[in-house]
Parts: sequence; C-alpha cells; structure tokens
Amino acid sequence: MKVPRITISLLVVMLFLTVACTREKGAKEWLEKGDSYYSKAKYDKAIKSYSKAIAIDLNYAEAYNKRGNSYYLKGQADSAIADYSSAIAIIPDDIEGYNKRGIVYGKIGELDNAIEDFNMTIAIDPNYAQGYNNRGIVYREKGQPDRAIEEFNKAISIDPNHDGAHNNRGNVYEDIGEHENAIADYSKAIAINSNNVEAYYNRGNIYFLLNNIDEAISDLEKACKMKLNLGCIRLEEISEAGKQ
Repeated sequence: MKVPRITISLLVVMLFLTVACTREKGAKEWLEKGDSYYSKAKYDKAIKSYSKAIAIDLNYAEAYNKRGNSYYLKGQADSAIADYSSAIAIIPDDIEGYNKRGIVYGKIGELDNAIEDFNMTIAIDPNYAQGYNNRGIVYREKGQPDRAIEEFNKAISIDPNHDGAHNNRGNVYEDIGEHENAIADYSKAIAINSNNVEAYYNRGNIYFLLNNIDEAISDLEKACKMKLNLGCIRLEEISEAGKQ
C-alpha cells in the first residue's frame, strides 16, 4: 500500500520537532548546570558547562553571555569579549551583550570601544539607565568630569533609585573638590541601598579629609565589616594616625 505523501511529510516534521526539542532541552540543562557552578564561583566548571550548551546549540546567545561573564571574572578579557560579540552577532539588539562587552573594554583601557558599546545600549533603549551610568564611568576615566556628571544625571533622572549612579557621581564631585556634593551623593546611595559598601568607603574618606574623624571611622568600620579590604586598610591607617 502506498503511503500518502502528506503523511510522510508530517512524520518528517514531527521527527524534526522532536529532535529540536531534545537538543533544546539538553542545551538548557547544561546552561542550568553552568549557572549552578557560576553561583558557587566555580568558573572553570561553569565555562565547561556553558561550552556544552553551545556545542548543542551554536546560536544559544544566553550561553555565550554567561560564559563571557565567567571568562571576565577569571580575568580572561579577550575570551569574554569574543563571547559577548558572539551573542551580539546572534541577537543584534542584545543590550546585555553590548553592556557587558563595554564594561570589559573599559577595564582593559579601550575606552572609545567601551563608549561605542554603551552608545549602542542607549540606542536600543533610550531609557536604559545603566548605559548612561556606565558611559559616565568611562567619561570620568577619560578625564571629562562635566560630561560624566551629565551621564550620571541622566541615569538618575531615569532611575532615581540607582544607587550606583549616585555613588559614581559622588566620585566625580570628589575628583573636582566638591566635597559636600560628594557626601550628599554617597549618603543618597546608602539611603537607597544600605549594602553599598563603596559608598561607605568613599564617604569615610571624604569625612577624613574634612577632619570629621568619628564619622570617617564609623563609615570605614561598616565598609570593613562588609568585607571590603580597602576599608579595613584605610581604617587601620586612620587609627594609626590618631595614635601619633
């Protein structure tokens, strides 16, 4: 008996869908294993797991992004950039890919490339506060405080509770000697997020410069208790100076 062509075609489609679903499930399982290792700071094992996911699905943008994160935390900037670039090639409007790649470019001193990537995040989403914040960080690195403040102002106007932008704007105010504005921004960052250890450290340093020793010690003690080694070192320096 002759099998109708429509039946054969249907069977082929069903077989294809079954294989595709199986591959997708396998890739997702490896991604989840990678996430588990990543959460435990086992970055080598995370990378191997994400690589397995990518081997199953070469267009798995999320796996490239997450493997890039692991490479970044291992200090392998080139590999991280390559993975973020792969994610962007798969999803051209991948804000996460552009943002993370921009951060890595900033860390290795390729500031113009970093700005280009943050420009892309903002082009994709003009209300992406983190893009303005990160672009502000780069402009500070480039020695352009006025432009940096503009960027942080924009981030804060979009997201008034962006504690990072308040802290980062405070850094620029500190750079240009506007200490009271710096303290106000660090204080706002802490009010928004009581776990912002950098803001405690930064405010503590400003208080010390202004000879507000008790306030400086209080902030630096908080930073030290929150496991910021720089806070502990600075606290010890101030304590030693007080003994002299």
